[in-house]
Amino acid sequence: HSKTQDMQRDYYLNQKKTLEINPRHPLIKELLRRVEDNPADKSASDMAVMMYNTATLRSGYSLKDTVNFAQQIEAMMRQTLGVDADELVDEEEEITDEEPPEEDDDDEEEEEDDEEEEEEVEEDAPKDEL
Repeated sequence: HSKTQDMQRDYYLNQKKTLEINPRHPLIKELLRRVEDNPADKSASDMAVMMYNTATLRSGYSLKDTVNFAQQIEAMMRQTLGVDADELVDEEEEITDEEPPEEDDDDEEEEEDDEEEEEEVEEDAPKDEL
């Protein structure tokens, strides 16, 4: 039975793909308006590519260039959030291997003492026989 499923899957994957565009969708309307105003609008071109990639993913297909897709998403997020495209990630602070403060050591010793006391109480308690 699994061979039948594989044959059906292969059949559908090898069929010609069709991209349907809804001309009434607000994003398509805005994209058309921008292209009509300025055919060389880079943001309109980027949005068209993003729409195509998103439709590809929604349809269950994988993208050939996932790195470029991720970079486009980051660029969109930076633009939307007002973060400069050239702003770099802050460096991590270097953590030194210093010993923890002595207060922490005392707390650990107290916890160990408490655990030992609990064990002693458990040993002294009578054992129930079933």
